[in-house]
Parts: sequence; C-alpha cells; structure tokens
Amino acid sequence: MKKEILIRTDGDNVIGFGHSVRSYALALMLKEDFTITFFCKQIPDFLQKEIIEAGFKLIKINNEEKFFKALKPEQIIILDGYDFNMLYQVKVKEKGCKLVCIDDLSNQEFIADLIINHSPGIKANYYKAKPYTMFALGPEYILLRPAFLKRINTQRSIEKIENLLILFGGSDPKCFIEKTLMTALKFKEFKRITVVTGADVEICDKLRSLISSDLRIKHSYNL
Repeated sequence: MKKEILIRTDGDNVIGFGHSVRSYALALMLKEDFTITFFCKQIPDFLQKEIIEAGFKLIKINNEEKFFKALKPEQIIILDGYDFNMLYQVKVKEKGCKLVCIDDLSNQEFIADLIINHSPGIKANYYKAKPYTMFALGPEYILLRPAFLKRINTQRSIEKIENLLILFGGSDPKCFIEKTLMTALKFKEFKRITVVTGADVEICDKLRSLISSDLRIKHSYNL
C-alpha cells in the first residue's frame, strides 16, 4: 500500500492562493508514490476542481479538531500556511506523524522533520529547528506545476528588456497591480506591458480605465 500524505492548507482572496497552489504542485510531484488528501477551510472553486480531477481527495473542515482527528501514526503531514505555530506542530507530532512544513518566512520555531523553502539564498541556520530537522532549500526545490516545470529548460536569448509582466497571483487585496501599473506607465522603455489578473482580483473602474489608457498594455484575466 502507498504511504499516506495529508496536506493542510488554505487559500482565499485575503491570504492569497499561493499556499494552496504550491501544495497542489507538490502533490502532483508525489502522486505516483503516495495517497494524498487535502484538508482545507477555504479553497477557491477552480483549485478544488483541479485537485479532485487530478485524483486527490479533498475534505473541507470548519475547525482544526476535525483535521487532528484524522491523523494516524506513520502518516506524513504537510503544513503550508502562516497560522501553523509551534502548538499546532506539537499536536501533529504527538499523533506519531512525520511533519513537513512549507515555509518562506523562517520567523518561528519548528519541530518539523523536513522544512521546504525554495526562496533564493535561504540557509538552514536561518531557522530555529531541531537537530533531526532536514531541509530542502533554494530554487532547486521550487514547487511548480508541470506546465511551468517544462519551461525551465527552455533556452532563451534576451537582448533587450522591453517587456514587463505584472502579476500578483490569484488575488490582490492591497491593489498592488494598480500601483505597479501606474509606476510602469512612466517608463517609455517598456514597449509592451502585460497585466494578468487572477480569479479573485476585483477589476474596479479605476484599474479598468488604467488598463485601457495605454496601447502598450495587454490584459489577461483568470488564466
């Protein structure tokens, strides 16, 4: 029988979709060797559909106790989110599970068996962890879905930097797209400005007007 992995992650238009999307990417890498179940409080409809169609099980929960009750010894638990503090980790380990934390802040103590952080320049000594903790650090361990991984080995020759891509993921609660685009339009060096808005980005009248104000701008929505 395949070993079982439980992934606890969330995604919505406030916290963004990054945690849930990269957890899904990791699941796709591991699906041939493990049985994988997602546990989520919030998950966007489009990603929930993708996860289920990929053959994974997804369980919606309204409290953490429902997740803890599902834990069994010898399972591998993957946590991806900013709310899984030391107390949460202890509860997982007390169940006899192996613990993997996907992290990009290194701002708390960890008792995980493995920490994954694909940020450039990150080092193990940035973390307060246990002697047994193993690390998968740096871009070599980047969590991308297959379509993006296929592009990694594509060789390109870039002679001029004339194109700008503005993309802030599936949601943009702080209006970074609008602010960045307003700045980008001041630079005539850009011959083309591509703006991609995610599924939960609200395209307000001001942003819509900004996008249509310059012929250099190409806008794509919910790719």
